[in-house]
Amino acid sequence: MIKQLLTIALFSLFGHFCAGQGKSISIPLNSNGDTTFWYKYQNQKFAEMGMSNLIYSKDTMVLRFSTEIQAVEIRTADFKTFSGTLYNFTKKYVPDSCQQEKEKQSKLLFNKTAINKTAARQIYETFKKLSIDTVPSQEQIERWPMFSDGISYVIEYATPSVYSFKSYGEPWGSRNELKEAAAIDDLVRELKVSLPLYTSFDSFINSLPVGTYHAGGISLITTSKESKKIRRKSR
Repeated sequence: MIKQLLTIALFSLFGHFCAGQGKSISIPLNSNGDTTFWYKYQNQKFAEMGMSNLIYSKDTMVLRFSTEIQAVEIRTADFKTFSGTLYNFTKKYVPDSCQQEKEKQSKLLFNKTAINKTAARQIYETFKKLSIDTVPSQEQIERWPMFSDGISYVIEYATPSVYSFKSYGEPWGSRNELKEAAAIDDLVRELKVSLPLYTSFDSFINSLPVGTYHAGGISLITTSKESKKIRRKSR
């Protein structure tokens, strides 16, 4: 019954586009029953940064890997030359609980930098080698922990005929038990090797006015007025 409702919901949301373009769309049902929570959550931020909705992409191939504070986008028109962009984004932290609604409505702060062609190709080749496009979303993987500490990842894959949106909790802790977790973790490791993810985000934070900002999950990051050094903490 749930699967039937999911099919109906997705058809209602995307049916016109699918009928007109023949694109297969996959957005798995989350464990809490909300079909599109992560999809809406991420794409609201992407829209604020001027990023395209990949459901409607007509590009030959687009990969997008994202967390709560960063996104990596890889594109190609011919599978010979690859390009990419690294996005950093955050919002200013409002410590007063009475101001939480104001914080939700606050402006998304972001920057973006180009990824060199060699790194972009290497990331795609790792994605292909690990067959990430065939790994189900975590809700469909037996024994994948539904609640785990660490970073959560979203992987989007789009071609003119296919769009998939998959989310994964921290894969490292399950890599020895689940081949799917090992594949996702290996991809994460490749991203960390090919791209300066940590230094890029820290540089981005240092470019903002002095203050405290969200750094993913319950983590916060604060810059000091005297030295512009970063101090990390949890709420």
